[in-house]
Amino acid sequence: METRYPPDVKTPTALDARPFPQQTTQRASRLRIVVAGGLLYAAAVHGFASLYGPTQSSLGRLRGELWGSAGGEGASIKSEETVEGEGGFDWSKITPSEDFEFHQCFGEYQCARLSVPLNWNSTSRSVRERLALAVIKYPARVPVTDPRYAGPILTNPGGPGGSGITQTLKTGKHYQVIADSPRDPGAVADDTNSEDKYYDIISFDPRGVGATTPRMTCFPDPIAFGNWKVEQPSPFLLEASEFAFHQSWARSIAFGEACAQDRGSGKPNIIYYMNTPQVVEDMVAIVDKHAQWREREVERILLSSPLRTTMSSSQQAKIRLRTAARENKKELVNYAGISYGTLLGQTFATMHPDRVGRVILDAVVDAADYYALGWTTNLQDTDRILVAWSDYCQASGSVEKCPFYVDTAPSGYFPARVAYATTKFLESPKTLPLRDNGPWVFGYHDAMNYLMRSLYQPFAKAEDIIQVLNWKEGDAAAVEKAMAWKANSIPAKPSQKCIDAGPWSEACINEQGSDFSGTGILCSDGPDQSNVTKAEFREYMHLLQSQSDVMGTFWAEIRMSCIGWKGRPAWEFSDTIGAQTANPILFISNTHDPVTPIRNGRAASKLFPGSALLHQNSEGHGFYRSPSIASAKKVRAYWQRGELPGPDDTPTEPDVLPFIGCVNEETKCKDRSDEDEALWEALHAMAISLS
Repeated sequence: METRYPPDVKTPTALDARPFPQQTTQRASRLRIVVAGGLLYAAAVHGFASLYGPTQSSLGRLRGELWGSAGGEGASIKSEETVEGEGGFDWSKITPSEDFEFHQCFGEYQCARLSVPLNWNSTSRSVRERLALAVIKYPARVPVTDPRYAGPILTNPGGPGGSGITQTLKTGKHYQVIADSPRDPGAVADDTNSEDKYYDIISFDPRGVGATTPRMTCFPDPIAFGNWKVEQPSPFLLEASEFAFHQSWARSIAFGEACAQDRGSGKPNIIYYMNTPQVVEDMVAIVDKHAQWREREVERILLSSPLRTTMSSSQQAKIRLRTAARENKKELVNYAGISYGTLLGQTFATMHPDRVGRVILDAVVDAADYYALGWTTNLQDTDRILVAWSDYCQASGSVEKCPFYVDTAPSGYFPARVAYATTKFLESPKTLPLRDNGPWVFGYHDAMNYLMRSLYQPFAKAEDIIQVLNWKEGDAAAVEKAMAWKANSIPAKPSQKCIDAGPWSEACINEQGSDFSGTGILCSDGPDQSNVTKAEFREYMHLLQSQSDVMGTFWAEIRMSCIGWKGRPAWEFSDTIGAQTANPILFISNTHDPVTPIRNGRAASKLFPGSALLHQNSEGHGFYRSPSIASAKKVRAYWQRGELPGPDDTPTEPDVLPFIGCVNEETKCKDRSDEDEALWEALHAMAISLS
């Protein structure tokens, strides 16, 4: 990656040193790692004579998240039945239906529960069980009768196991700004000849996740769920500690048995019906049912609004023809997915190539590796991120901008100091100020988790993690950031409704998080792991360690979580990924992505002829994690006109880099046009809201 320095900063001498340098062939214990990290840092401080050493550090799994959308016009919704319950929206007050019935929710959003088959592969269609998908919409800024109405963009936030509801509430309106025409739709009449497009943004909680029911049922109540989480050994120590390894192995078996247990309810267990091909059919159903809703909504508007008397019958007929649901359920699907969402998107495009409308897949998963439960094509660029940060730190030119700055330091110094700083938390965890919920300690696991999050989200977190790793006594800012991080891990308390209903009740199940739903999805998507031995698994873990010193050990825990999984799916996906699609797909990759390297994007785009790759020259997981107005404009051009980047296009650049700040030479991040400023605000909000 080309290093971008301000004109007055000289390029530091670069040494060919990797962040968290690899172990020697003989595996080092964690104590050796601490010592090696200290020696490495000391070598860097005293003249940078030798930056190589036998150290191993592991970094944890962080599954992806996506975008949301934005909203608009009033429609046929049951505003009189706004179902705001105690603590927020009460989904149980919506009766599931096989057609969309939208209810006003969360202020300007619309919610529905769509009844779909539990098993799309069932042959007994007349008696099949049903599932209720929780669906949220941020409506388009024009009514469905407007010729500029472009329909819904369906989104998935990644994971697997990410909540589309949560993602849309956080980022929905911001993503709509990027997808929509920059022109105010109200500034001119609904011009039939206009090429401007305005979209709904729709998402849903996938099977086993969030507000979609039935939920994955593995714990009797939120307390048991919380206890299980806090008792988990740190996956960062999976190799260094025999206890952590064997305990995690046993926990995988216990978890699999708990989730597969028959509770005697007489209802099917969702774990057999939550894998990716089932979710693909849910996506298609949402789009088809929304097309039917659109048709009904057009009729409602034409019959109940002033258009009934002011518009001729021929004009009304044209609107009905333009907005009618396609026959034979061939409605095109517009879709935006990130991380696991790209796996879902590739699977959809393979199963339904004729239904592909405009599809953007950002931070691209290697689908063949995923379905093989390999997870071996994720970490090829992970360690390079710290080297890039080293360049930015040195380019900043001061310890005020980057606490790890040292004059004339080579690129290997920064990763070495990060390694040393994280292992110091292993020896000396920090005590935090006492709070109402008791004492807190910020230790090695917390530091590594924070570092992991930062690799995903450099715009929002890179500078924060370095401040935390540079923690000194009396550093109030570091304490504040650590406190905010720890606050996210406070277990939920059961409600009185759960207490009254008792263990395994619907009330108690619905109050549990979806933290482990992703395990159910990915384990069901891959082959059975019950015959894998511990020796075989250790060899697999060593392979991942050879790929990334930073994240290799922790990444192995993904497959370990499937050792005891018993939910073999009712419908397995066996197709080869790839197809000639009705419309080309836009893939997006960053130069250095911690878990979905750019090589995956390049390879996937070739599996779908006519598709293209947008290359953003930045770090992070997803293009908006390093906001780039140039990238946003290309994304908008695709949604508006179907334009794709050419094979010889120059990679787009982010507007801001960690430790340096603004690197946009054209605008200096100040004198932006109104259109660019709106894009920047949307990108900034997305990057921060998902941090």
